[in-house]
Amino acid sequence: MCRVGLIAAAVLLTSCGGSDSTDVSAASGSSVGETTIASTSGADLAPPVDSSVEPAPSTAPTPTGPADTEPPSSTPDTFVIDMGDSAACMATTWILGAEQVERLFTETELSSVPGLTLDVEGQGLLDLRSDGTFTHTPAFTAAVTMLDISGDGEWSGTQEGVWGVDGDVLTMSSTANNITGSVVIGGGPEMPLPPLRTFEGQGRMARCDAATLDIELTTPVGVATYTLVIA
Repeated sequence: MCRVGLIAAAVLLTSCGGSDSTDVSAASGSSVGETTIASTSGADLAPPVDSSVEPAPSTAPTPTGPADTEPPSSTPDTFVIDMGDSAACMATTWILGAEQVERLFTETELSSVPGLTLDVEGQGLLDLRSDGTFTHTPAFTAAVTMLDISGDGEWSGTQEGVWGVDGDVLTMSSTANNITGSVVIGGGPEMPLPPLRTFEGQGRMARCDAATLDIELTTPVGVATYTLVIA
């Protein structure tokens, strides 16, 4: 049954059954209670709201993105080198191989000494710490031959220092160094070996990855190049 009520004298409402009559009697003979119109203003002529009818769901689209999404920056992307990456890569313990020590003789004036050969064994450790300090500890032995006379030598001691890297610019400086080398040839007296190229000076970090570190340093005795492997 359709409800018809709150009807103004000058307003015609169409019933749900399609009749134009304003008779509000029910088909069963019972009548709908009379409704008194208290006001004829436009607001009061609105039909009463049936609280038992649920409002239709909203058809407005639901936002799919977060409400607090910030607009993209208009600043163009730039390539910035994080200077901390070089230090983070280098700050660990590296191994200096025996072949690096042999280059003392093959790449310096010692290679011109007649009859001098050198066979180096052992390794050195270079501990580069994240606090900017380092320790270099060589442990090498050398079988030396000079003019068919053989001898045995060794290098030992410790170098302490500080280091820093800015991009690929590397600086290393000693704070203490007692590395020495000595050799005894043909049962004669102990003689000093040429000093190892210690980590001292400024240069560059040529490469650093998970396994290898290549550095070049301009030292007091010339340019020294090192290829170290992870310990």
